[in-house]
Amino acid sequence: MTDKANGISVLLASQNAVRTVDLSVRSFLSFADEIICVDNGSTDGTVAILERLADDHPTVTFVNAPHVRHLYENRQLAYERSRFRWVFRGDTDFICWTSGNRDIRHIRDLVMHYPQKARPVGFEFVGNYVVGDWRHTLPGRQVAKLGRRIYQDVPGMRFCRIGRHEAVQLPGRTDGQGWDRIRLPDIHIMHADVRPPLVRFLRAHRQMWREQGFFAKYPTVEAYVREKYGEELGEVARRWAEHRDRELVPYTDEYPELVERMLQAETK
Repeated sequence: MTDKANGISVLLASQNAVRTVDLSVRSFLSFADEIICVDNGSTDGTVAILERLADDHPTVTFVNAPHVRHLYENRQLAYERSRFRWVFRGDTDFICWTSGNRDIRHIRDLVMHYPQKARPVGFEFVGNYVVGDWRHTLPGRQVAKLGRRIYQDVPGMRFCRIGRHEAVQLPGRTDGQGWDRIRLPDIHIMHADVRPPLVRFLRAHRQMWREQGFFAKYPTVEAYVREKYGEELGEVARRWAEHRDRELVPYTDEYPELVERMLQAETK
């Protein structure tokens, strides 16, 4: 059992999330006892926003780590700085509801009063999903599984990759299993994949770049993609996004309050 204080450490991984990072971090402020943001190589202004948020909010810690290539390494770096009994695994395109029936603080109350048990627990989330822009989603994906996101801290647990998937590995195990699963049926988070076309295009190729491991030849995913396609990447990405977005359908559910206010301000 951990001897850490009862509280929630939110670990947020970021890379080129300039459209969502401010909304994301601010939406977690009332939920988390600390927010640890690790950025691995943003070039779009995300770093400046995270530096400002860390200056403005004492519970926010920013770690600039452009040398980190793998998502699990990003998360492990944040986890090693965490100080509380519960760990939330998130990304800077996650935006929480902050009031009403969907308020993320309802989950905080549940977690903070959950008894520690010999077998550790993991809370599994569902969330709303928008893609391409704030007003569209994929058919059948308006509500999507977000997977296990809150973990009871166990000394010696580690973030890792098993196959193509990120996992949290318990001591003495290599399969990422061993957690008691607690499914949360209600929506408290929006996953907002609203990156510009080039960022989305590079993200779609990031897994292949990581898996081949030729980092001396391709130090960045952009270098890998540029050689692979041999064209002006901005135009390639635009055509790719245009093709992908043909299947999108209108998003018809609620928005988190921070997103709703932003969208209303844009229409004035």
